[in-house]
Amino acid sequence: MIETTPKVRRALANGTLEAILAHPSQESVPDLLQAMITLSLRPAQPAPVSTTIPFRILLKENL
Repeated sequence: MIETTPKVRRALANGTLEAILAHPSQESVPDLLQAMITLSLRPAQPAPVSTTIPFRILLKENL
C-alpha cells in the first residue's frame, strides 16, 4: 500500500511536484525491524546491516 496524502496527490496533479519517492511501510517495516533485532542480539559485535528498502516513484501519470 502506498501512503500518500491528499495534499501530495494535489501537488502532483497540478505540477507543483514532478515526482515523489514513496516507501510502502507494509513492505519496509518487517525488514527494518529484523535488522534492529539482529543488531540488538549481538551488541558486542556491531556491524553494518544491509537492507533493501523498497520504494515506488509516483508521477501524476501513475496516480
